[in-house]
Amino acid sequence: MLWSGQQWYDAPIGSTIPADTWSHVAFTVSDGKVAVYINGEERFAGEAFPNIFEGSAASFGLAVNYWDQPFKGLIDELYIQDGIVLPADEIKALYDEGAAVNPDALVAETSVSQSTLLYGGLAIGVMAIANVSGIYFNKSGKKTEE
Repeated sequence: MLWSGQQWYDAPIGSTIPADTWSHVAFTVSDGKVAVYINGEERFAGEAFPNIFEGSAASFGLAVNYWDQPFKGLIDELYIQDGIVLPADEIKALYDEGAAVNPDALVAETSVSQSTLLYGGLAIGVMAIANVSGIYFNKSGKKTEE
């Protein structure tokens, strides 16, 4: 679930993000279409994403809703880009590049596209953003040395 203020969007990925390991999480949002990628693979694609990332009130952050447990972990290297929506093959390449550098402790690589995006509490753990292309986080809070 992607959440911003009173607006939310259900984007189920079909599983939970595992604890005690780094994961690459990427989101892209463009013209109402949203895609969610986990470790380089598209896990959700949908339409009618609310236009919450434009204008002076646009914001993003990492948070949690009142019924979920707060995120306890690390986020490494979050990139946000305005006006660029990375295609699936580039998101996969970013994931592969990070995994190849250190396969035991994935090095984070992230990129966001177009407007801004929201970090919100997800049913699966942490959630990311508007036009994002990738992010690694460790839900357990343990960071393995690179």
